Amino acid sequence: MVLVSSARGGSVGRSRPCRKARPFSFLSQPNCVACSGFTIVELVTVILIAGIVLAMIVPRFSSTTVFDRETTGDRMLSIARIAQGSAFGRSGVTINLSYSSTGYVFSTSGLSKNPSLQIDQAGLVLAAGNVSSIGTNPCTAITANSPFSVTFNEQAEIDQNYGVQICLNGAETLCISPAGFAHAGACL
Repeated sequence: MVLVSSARGGSVGRSRPCRKARPFSFLSQPNCVACSGFTIVELVTVILIAGIVLAMIVPRFSSTTVFDRETTGDRMLSIARIAQGSAFGRSGVTINLSYSSTGYVFSTSGLSKNPSLQIDQAGLVLAAGNVSSIGTNPCTAITANSPFSVTFNEQAEIDQNYGVQICLNGAETLCISPAGFAHAGACL
């Protein structure tokens, strides 16, 4: 408690808990200089933000299979888009899907630097196929005896009427349209 002395030298028994800030002062607190602590609104806001962050992060650690599949699908999509973008004005740019004893390989050929992705997560099954009609899933598993490839022409297009579907664990993960554009999801 702060005691304020009077002009006559005596002490007045009144306390002054907060001193008002000067008007238009940007360096001092607007209401009270001596007050400190959190308001209920600030506390609830922090708890709410922490809850949202935890709700997004915790499921990623509990089941890594879904996260691995999503990450692998995003990497395959990036490689397919690099191949399509690099195929303009060139012939023979190819996306190759193969299987070996170390796992699946998603790679390109026909470029000066061929990006590739080694897929060795246990439990992931890579499959692909040419779409014959809209709404069908043509994916068949890639094995050592049945690799799959997609070739782009000089206009960065593929020669399939409905596109090529690539699947991870049976889910339609990636589609390469007849125009050569790779996108996530099913071929529509």
